Amino acid sequence: MYDKLITVMQGDALGVQAYEECARIAEKAIRDQPEAAAPFLLLGMIASRFIDAYRDQPLSRKIAEDQAKSYIALCTAFREAFEGGSDADRIKVLNDTAYAINTENL
Repeated sequence: MYDKLITVMQGDALGVQAYEECARIAEKAIRDQPEAAAPFLLLGMIASRFIDAYRDQPLSRKIAEDQAKSYIALCTAFREAFEGGSDADRIKVLNDTAYAINTENL
């Protein structure tokens, strides 16, 4: 599912529609992969925040590209941690992401 999220964010449409698709993918991943629900919950939250922030606001190409790069990097970090990393790697990426969401850095 991480690859699906990355593919969406590598497309030409980086606006609200892309994040709506990511939110749908994340929700499906939670149902399909309950053992890895936490990262998909966080990725869904990030997508929802983007949607809320830009649904009715103008979005520059630079902001869209920067946000997409950050989202792709996060998806990659989760994929590496949850598909081959140690328990410590998983906890670290979860904690780092939760902290960034809480401090509004994501």
